[in-house]
Amino acid sequence: MCLADKVILTPPSPKRRSFVQFPLYEQLKRLFKKYHRQRGIGAMHEEQLSSYEGAACGSISGACAAAATCPFDVVRTRLMLGGGGSAVGVATGLIRDGGVAALFVGVGPRVGWMALGGFIFFGVYEKCLVLLSANVSQNTAPRVELVAAHEEETSEATVSPRAALLAGGLAGVATDALLYP
Repeated sequence: MCLADKVILTPPSPKRRSFVQFPLYEQLKRLFKKYHRQRGIGAMHEEQLSSYEGAACGSISGACAAAATCPFDVVRTRLMLGGGGSAVGVATGLIRDGGVAALFVGVGPRVGWMALGGFIFFGVYEKCLVLLSANVSQNTAPRVELVAAHEEETSEATVSPRAALLAGGLAGVATDALLYP
């Protein structure tokens, strides 16, 4: 019996795919902004993505995160269904019986579902950020600082943590309402 058989690992939950999705989303946003600046197109004067661009970035990042974390979810599902043993043992058994492809069973529907979820979530999120920023510029927002100046080499404004939390909460409610009625 080797050490791997004694160690019980818990595969990442679906919430942990955020470690892949959010950094990829931010990088895609940077690429969109760079593309807009180089081409001189779009309304990028406020350095904010449109809700459709945010939705596209979210869809791509959601699909990539779903594909990247699929093996963990397959192993987690087998463990939950009584696969017994450790995560390493279940993964080894899957690879032995069906090859590496066994770790990617159901990747197509999962990628599609997460792409749709990312599209909705990040589209609503970016729209909420635009609306919150508009409220700040019109002085109709409450006394909470919703936009803060960014201190890096770019002069872009970043959204405060409070505004991001509010936008994320609203986006999460919208996504859950649309995907899980």
